[in-house]
Amino acid sequence: MIPVIVREIYQRNKVTIISYHRIPARLFERHLRYLTKRYSIISLEEFIKAKYQNNMNTLPRKPIIITFDDGAKINYSLQEVLHAYNVPATIFVCSDILGTNHHFWFSYRKRVKTDLKRIADDERLKLLSRVGFDEKKEYETAEALSETEIADLLSAGVSIQSHTLTHPILPMCDDSKAEVEITKSKIDLEKKFGIKVDYFAYPNGNYLPRDIDICKRAGYLAAATLDLGFNDVGTDVYKLKRISINNDASVNQLIVKTTGVWYFVKRVFR
Repeated sequence: MIPVIVREIYQRNKVTIISYHRIPARLFERHLRYLTKRYSIISLEEFIKAKYQNNMNTLPRKPIIITFDDGAKINYSLQEVLHAYNVPATIFVCSDILGTNHHFWFSYRKRVKTDLKRIADDERLKLLSRVGFDEKKEYETAEALSETEIADLLSAGVSIQSHTLTHPILPMCDDSKAEVEITKSKIDLEKKFGIKVDYFAYPNGNYLPRDIDICKRAGYLAAATLDLGFNDVGTDVYKLKRISINNDASVNQLIVKTTGVWYFVKRVFR
């Protein structure tokens, strides 16, 4: 009952952005079956256009945006589901990993006892090298989308946007590396696929004021965080709020997370 009240009253004039990573196609289909009946699924581009025009009235009620972070290979299997429900989606990809057999560093993080998200970037890479990770190594299998798969997704209407080159935790990087990771990923994607890359997602949702400044200089129109909440006319376009959905989330979990009820209950019981 509470999620219904939140959705129908509080959320109806706010924009909800949800973030997936590696959800299986069969489960994602169940999510879309629920979302398409209760929300108006719009593109990220449609929302940002309304923001810059300062006219949210052009958006339908209860608007929701679907995004994916990383560009994992499993995302390719979602193409048919997205087409079947005729909904737009944005995938934020790591440009130095897609189209290669390079691996995502966080696939190896459980082999290291240190919290790799909270240490200096060069130290992170040193610790990972001790457990067999090299961000330039071509492994036997690919973890990210191939260039052909990206091209297919683009043809199907999926928006491909930037998530850095290699997915470092930006606040843990020095100024030079942060600049390269944010700026070059946009340049490379635009050159390789002949697309316009206007949007950026901070890896792990972490960012500094410095990183926002870099995004602005690089020419991005907006950037997505993982700060919890909904978006409206007053939301900073370089601090878009998103709600993260687990890869194995049931429809019930999707409901309480999308409406924000799950986070409210979690805070209360803490």
